[in-house]
Amino acid sequence: MELYNALGTYILVGPLFGILLTLIMCSGAFSSEMRSLESDALFLVWGGKIGRLWYFLNIIILAVLSFIIALIYRFLHNWIILLVCIPYQILFYLLFWNNAYKRINAVLDHKKVSLTVTIFWALLGIATFVMRKYEPDSYTACQIIIDFICFVLFVLTLFVPSKKTDELKNDIIQECKDL
Repeated sequence: MELYNALGTYILVGPLFGILLTLIMCSGAFSSEMRSLESDALFLVWGGKIGRLWYFLNIIILAVLSFIIALIYRFLHNWIILLVCIPYQILFYLLFWNNAYKRINAVLDHKKVSLTVTIFWALLGIATFVMRKYEPDSYTACQIIIDFICFVLFVLTLFVPSKKTDELKNDIIQECKDL
């Protein structure tokens, strides 16, 4: 088991650490390059707006990547893998909330309100985690309410169309009426 753990660590740490360092060094240039292309579909671009389909696909991509990193740590658990996997999990967490902010901003079309709603949603998620950690046996009414609010916010971000979509739809309807 020790040989398997050591071989897995040596084989995976180099590439994972290299990818992480490359992402950190190129993040500013890549983000500005994607902004110049007007592409808000990728979750790597900070801020902006995103459609429902890309929001959903980005969530799936981030969940799969996070699951893979968690599996790597689970099977090769040692301090070296931990040092490499923690920044990835933090990065995926931040990219998820950036993705949520972009979707809420597309729905509300107001940056400050969108940021406030996103921070509120993130704090509710942290509160649920803390409550479950310190009271794992009881599921209180407060936890039920918080989970319900988080679920409603998630469903709303998935199914409520963005303001731009509504404006385009109204323009098309108006053009059809004019004909």
